[in-house]
Amino acid sequence: MTNVSPLIQVRAVELPLDAPLPWDLVDARGILVLKEGALLTGEAQVERLLERRVCRARTAADDTPTPARTPLLSVFEELTLVRAALQDCLYGIAGGGGTTAIDSLLRLAERMRYLARMHPDAVIGALQLDSQASYTDLHPVLVAVIGELIARRLGVDEQQRNSLCLAALTSNLGMLSLQDTLSRQSAALDETQRRAVRDHPEQGFEMLRAIGVTDPLWLSIVLNHHERGDGSGYPHARRDPYVDQLSSLVALADNYAAMVLPRAYRNGMHAQQAMREIFVQRRIRVAGELVQQFVKELGVYPPGAFVVMKNGDHGIVIKRGHRTASAPVVSCFANVHHVRFDAPLIRDTGEGGGHAIAAIAAPQALALPLSTIWGMGR
Repeated sequence: MTNVSPLIQVRAVELPLDAPLPWDLVDARGILVLKEGALLTGEAQVERLLERRVCRARTAADDTPTPARTPLLSVFEELTLVRAALQDCLYGIAGGGGTTAIDSLLRLAERMRYLARMHPDAVIGALQLDSQASYTDLHPVLVAVIGELIARRLGVDEQQRNSLCLAALTSNLGMLSLQDTLSRQSAALDETQRRAVRDHPEQGFEMLRAIGVTDPLWLSIVLNHHERGDGSGYPHARRDPYVDQLSSLVALADNYAAMVLPRAYRNGMHAQQAMREIFVQRRIRVAGELVQQFVKELGVYPPGAFVVMKNGDHGIVIKRGHRTASAPVVSCFANVHHVRFDAPLIRDTGEGGGHAIAAIAAPQALALPLSTIWGMGR
């Protein structure tokens, strides 16, 4: 008779955030680690548990054969589906889709926030590394994801974070078609285009109200996301204290996304250079404390940044550093001679030595899928 272990090692998918554990967690020796009902409140806590190879008691369901299932989608595949559905949804809202379009948007926002919470580094990196999608497809999603992460850091409550996400996704609703044109246009804007850009926050505000949106925070962020505290913004040149923190947060995320995402006529700015631009030059006029929180959350080398290690290896940042904002985890895909590795080498740059980052590098085509670069197996 085959001996069956009474314990089963827990998988990452079984450890959702902000939900009570359905069973005790123990180590391989059966010593209690966390009691049933405990809440996991942070990704770092989940990672520490997985590193300890925590287990749970085997149940009857574990020994019951199950029919073959369609393989689960990777985070990258899910993100692609959400992003494509968002564009259909936004054009539906712009066309007066009403309740149906809004309901679809609410579901997409919920799914996007879940992906941002469970796989923040992979989502940020994937959006910045996607060379196939258009700027208009990527921009609202990147703004929404960054807004969600920084709002969590700031202690913004769940309801307000949901409103912020919806506002970020619809912030350019008033210039939806024009935005696609401008993403391919290298020439200066003509007068008609400049007027449309200046008016788009108010246009988006009115379009949302017309289809029944009444959430005051959602509407306020859409209206004010291009206002600046010094009065230099638009459409109403408002000054502090009339520009709220969450509108400024969306403005900051919008500015970062505009720098790092490529357009048809130019490459995107390196993520690390964009962070320096935001932090040092302060092009966008928002509170210094908000800028500091932005840099602390994304890191000096954000996920998706191409870097060269001190030993000459080439890699991509796949995880923000826990020790310090300047020491992320890097997935190295080629050596100093540009010879590709059969499998990426995961390096924690906080360990120093040859594994430290020497310089940023120009983006390049990847021979490996993102799931492999991120060590996710798909």
